Amino acid sequence: MSERKPPFWRSCLRAFVAAIVALVVPLPIFGIDGGATDGCVAREGTKSILNEADRSTYERKLFVTPDEVARYMFLTNRYDEGDRSAAVYRAPSKKGALPGDYWLTVTEAAGSLTAETRNIRVRRNDAPLPASVAQALHQLWLAVLKQSPTKEHAIPCAPTGFFSVTATNGDRLSAVTVSLDQDSLCIALINVGESLVKYAKLPASQRAEAARKIEQESQRLLNRVKQAR
Repeated sequence: MSERKPPFWRSCLRAFVAAIVALVVPLPIFGIDGGATDGCVAREGTKSILNEADRSTYERKLFVTPDEVARYMFLTNRYDEGDRSAAVYRAPSKKGALPGDYWLTVTEAAGSLTAETRNIRVRRNDAPLPASVAQALHQLWLAVLKQSPTKEHAIPCAPTGFFSVTATNGDRLSAVTVSLDQDSLCIALINVGESLVKYAKLPASQRAEAARKIEQESQRLLNRVKQAR
């Protein structure tokens, strides 16, 4: 087994605790400003930045659907919450879809997943997603990952945000957070990811308004990234 990377990065966690209060309230807080990609995320190259053995566990437990439009994963460092993932994809044959056939699947583990964990329950929620929201997420993820530097030897901060997207040419891009400073883009991206987790569990009557907010924030962040080029 390869050497496991440190699960805790002290300087990152201090900034995270100050900035990520949004993740412990029922709804994410939008409107965080700052620089563009600001070095908070590192793109993976030919090698995974995440520990290979643990990554295999994450993918086996949480990656249960395609994710060509966008994927968000949050790896916690707390004992009172679990690792989770949100995947956006198209499924034309799936019943109950909205126009465009986009779906969101959220998987949440009851605890933190590692290569050593056994028998952790994973809960799944599926919800149809408006095409405009799926497209906005795809554009945002793609813009951020394309502008992020490739750093195969980067050290993920803890907790860790993971983002992936498939480009139009079929290339899959993925990146992980390496810092979570108070005004960083990564905090805002994690908030969007957490809003997807929340959306999948909402009753159908509340999804339209939640979708509108996700799309609005995704567009705002995309404009921020474009302006910083």
